[in-house]
Amino acid sequence: MLLTHPSTSHTVALRSVYRPSTDLGQPFHWLEAGWDNPETIVLLHGLMAHSMAFRCVVAALSADYRVIIPDLPGHGRDQSFRAQALTPQIDSMVDWLAQLLDSLGTEKIHLVGHSLGATLSFLAASNPERFAQLATISLVSPGLQLTVPRWAPNIVKRIPVSLARLGTCRMGIRLYEP
Repeated sequence: MLLTHPSTSHTVALRSVYRPSTDLGQPFHWLEAGWDNPETIVLLHGLMAHSMAFRCVVAALSADYRVIIPDLPGHGRDQSFRAQALTPQIDSMVDWLAQLLDSLGTEKIHLVGHSLGATLSFLAASNPERFAQLATISLVSPGLQLTVPRWAPNIVKRIPVSLARLGTCRMGIRLYEP
């Protein structure tokens, strides 16, 4: 599949990847672009969205990063819940994310999460050695009681340059597809 950046008209190839999971019995699904780049950025969508939610930023980010956009459990082409090996709880989804990141075979990643994906990113960052950077966009539920870990200032340094240039109001994230 080809995606074109709306502002620059830069076109990028996007491939759909299924990778077996070690514990879930069902494969992970993600969209991937920029696979020849040495650094990896993982984009996690929000509740009721899917991997195409970030389609407007893939072309720009793939110029500098290997871009991975997984379908979260129960969303898009994900099959994790179908195996009933994964319960629909935040802790289970954080474990799912850890397994997915392990399957990428990448030492350090840039992790960006929107809404539910932001919550998963924040909780998954309890292993800071795994991440180069962490960015959260619209962290879900202002009533959610999360404490900021002592190491957070060291990992939440800055948004990757490519993403910062786009600005959150121009990201084109959509919760629902027409």
